[in-house]
Amino acid sequence: MNNWVEQKLDYLWVNLTGTALTYADSLPRDRTGTYEELCRAMEERFGDSQLAEVYKSELRSRQRISGESLPALGQEVRRLVQRAYPDIGAQGVEELAVERFREGLIDQEQRMAVHRSKARTLDDAIKAAMDTEAWQISERRVGGHHKVRVIGAVESQELKDKIQLLTEMVKELNVQKDAPKVSTSRPFACFYCDKSGHMARDCMKRQADRKKMQSENSKQLC
Repeated sequence: MNNWVEQKLDYLWVNLTGTALTYADSLPRDRTGTYEELCRAMEERFGDSQLAEVYKSELRSRQRISGESLPALGQEVRRLVQRAYPDIGAQGVEELAVERFREGLIDQEQRMAVHRSKARTLDDAIKAAMDTEAWQISERRVGGHHKVRVIGAVESQELKDKIQLLTEMVKELNVQKDAPKVSTSRPFACFYCDKSGHMARDCMKRQADRKKMQSENSKQLC
């Protein structure tokens, strides 16, 4: 009615911008001679069928990235499924989204949890993965605290042993300092076992008692 049949091709060219204009300029002349031919070429390049293949490729390679929450991953998977398979239906979207969400998980325990849950919807799959992740975080915290307590107990016992050894050495030095001088031809007595012929540092009874005490302390720690 407005005699636009011949002008609409020109209007289409005027309104093309960016990537679309660059692509249209690269087409051969026989594919841009009429409005219908140019529209057909643009549909092949930018139409829904072409975009669906892009979404499918992105969906196949989609995995959870560092710092990404599980609900965020699930939301992105659902979006890609809906774009890649627009005619699959609601039930098909849920089933495929559950499968792709499970495959997108990096953690093996979380993938196994989703598999064992037999989730029929994406929300159920996300919940199963989140429950497992919460349990993993809790286990890491408990394990870390337990490790700190064990190390502290061992170091504390080692410190006690060192203090006791130093105390005995000081006692031995004090005894030797305060003891009256005796003839070198007469044997001296050990202050630990009161037997003559050796000093406290060489006392066999003292060494045996010390080993016994360390063994008992180790059993208490275990």
